Amino acid sequence: MDKVCFEQSGSAVHMRKNCNGATRKDEITMMQKVASIALALGLLTECALGESKPEPSSVQGVIFTSEQDHARSVVPGTKLWLDGALHLEAESDSDGTFVFSSVPAGSYTITAQAPGLTATQNIEVRAVSVSHLELEMKVHAVTESRTVTTNSDPVETTQASKTNVIQD
Repeated sequence: MDKVCFEQSGSAVHMRKNCNGATRKDEITMMQKVASIALALGLLTECALGESKPEPSSVQGVIFTSEQDHARSVVPGTKLWLDGALHLEAESDSDGTFVFSSVPAGSYTITAQAPGLTATQNIEVRAVSVSHLELEMKVHAVTESRTVTTNSDPVETTQASKTNVIQD
């Protein structure tokens, strides 16, 4: 069996066959140096990759209404609010789709409103993910009230006056 030796020259490590006088101690020391360099490179690589900040998540989806035959109709121009760790606003496009970008992980409530329609849903946003929602709008009961006030002063109904003017 041939002997293999490692030789260090500056920062380079060379391997050679037939060691001509290298002792077992020299071989072990060289192997330890190679292992230390490999470990250092591995740790540096892990630290460099581990230091990167996770990208924020996003929430996206579609706004629709359901017909009696269970067909869906998208609702463009719907105003949306995402409330939780922060407050974001959006509006659905012509296809009824919406996107909230740069959303930190956490619990949120999404509210959608269009004329006569509303939807609310709770959502848990996870780190570095895309949450997909399908929000079904329901008819929003519109309540309107009017207040009528009257004057309580009595009206004179027994006395009448009459004036006639005749001109020539």
